[in-house]
Amino acid sequence: MGSVKEDFKEHIEASLELLRDRCFSLIRLLRETWPLLLLLAIIVGMAIWLAKPAPPRHVVIASGVSGSSADLFAKEYARFFRRHGILLEIVSTSGSRENIARLLDRKNSIHVAFVQGGLLKPEEAKELLSLGSTGYDPLWFFHRGPIGKEFKGVEALKTNKIAIGPPGSGTNALTRHILKLNGISVGPNILEIPFIDAARALQRGEIDGMIIVDSLDALVQALLYSPGVHLVQFTRVPAYTKQLHFIEAVQIPMGSIDMAKNLPPEDVQTIATTLNLLIDKNLHPAIQMLFMQAMTEVNGRESFFSHAKEFPSYKDPTVPESEIAQRYYQNGPPFLMRYLPFWLAEFIDRMSILLMPLIAFAYPIISSMPNFRRQRVLKRLQQQYGKLKFLENEIINNYEPSRRDEYTQRLDTLEQDAISLKVPQSFAENYFQLRSNIDFVRGILNKLETGQKKPINYSL
Repeated sequence: MGSVKEDFKEHIEASLELLRDRCFSLIRLLRETWPLLLLLAIIVGMAIWLAKPAPPRHVVIASGVSGSSADLFAKEYARFFRRHGILLEIVSTSGSRENIARLLDRKNSIHVAFVQGGLLKPEEAKELLSLGSTGYDPLWFFHRGPIGKEFKGVEALKTNKIAIGPPGSGTNALTRHILKLNGISVGPNILEIPFIDAARALQRGEIDGMIIVDSLDALVQALLYSPGVHLVQFTRVPAYTKQLHFIEAVQIPMGSIDMAKNLPPEDVQTIATTLNLLIDKNLHPAIQMLFMQAMTEVNGRESFFSHAKEFPSYKDPTVPESEIAQRYYQNGPPFLMRYLPFWLAEFIDRMSILLMPLIAFAYPIISSMPNFRRQRVLKRLQQQYGKLKFLENEIINNYEPSRRDEYTQRLDTLEQDAISLKVPQSFAENYFQLRSNIDFVRGILNKLETGQKKPINYSL
């Protein structure tokens, strides 16, 4: 039992001694190679400085009217961004036209915005990029009165009091497209008022109808359940899709809203535009990729008008598609972003651009460290040998008894310098050989002091 304890104790002592030797060796290595390490640190620092800038930690997005589908999406995006360490600030606006104006304003802090399809002018579209569409926004045309009797599609827009949303909203712009296609001018019966005010006026019977372009949100559902309020049937939907390239045909099947109440009471054909996420061209690529992932998580779910994974997708060709979005739609998120935290994956991606040049500079430095250390140790030993050789020649060829103490002192100094040398274990033989040669020269001095014959050749 005692031998086992002794063996265990010896193993522990040996391990500690080995660890101590390794630590001392590392410390000596750092002391001897610090110039190379400093050069390497400077190169790495320059590589990080020259790499493409890190993504911002604060991004601002223009959503739209509070409570709209764009506003709800923006809030879900903000939660997604928060999980990845980015603050997404949401700015509510009057709608798509204001979003476009603020996005085009270089002095504005907004770099991302929701915009309904068909609102951008050609010169405006060139200044922006699209990350794709987030879903369909149908046009809901509500009216009061018996189904399909007094209202026959857009004919109601000629004389009835119809609210088309405030100026600057996507609803207002799309309605004006429809009026223009049908040769109807905007008269005093067309009211440009906020959607909430229009819905209340329609429910009270103060206006004849209202149009709203949005998903199946709370306001739309409230109007669907309002007594006396019905949906207008569009009879020329295919014609609208031909005339307006950003328009899609959608159907609201009978009873699909509420089967118990049979809402709507008949199949309703209508048109829909897409809600698009547009960005400033200068938005950081990593932030663009994060938006693509957020859109997939939030908008990739099945909804009333879309199948699962139908969105996000590039459906509105009015605005050029971002290269980041193109790569995402083809290949999905980058490999690193699938498994690493956003900040780490993004950092590695930035550094990878300079990885090869960095390796080209760093490899020679790292590989030369052992030889650099060897050369420094050899240089120190050679310096000691040079001093010893010089002293030996002086003693052999010009020995003066009166300088005996001086010779001894110089030998003692050389020996002390040799003892203080810090050399790796691989140079132990050279170290002890130097010590032996010092003793050899000391022997020569002793022989000369005792009057023995002067040595003929004592070369080291």
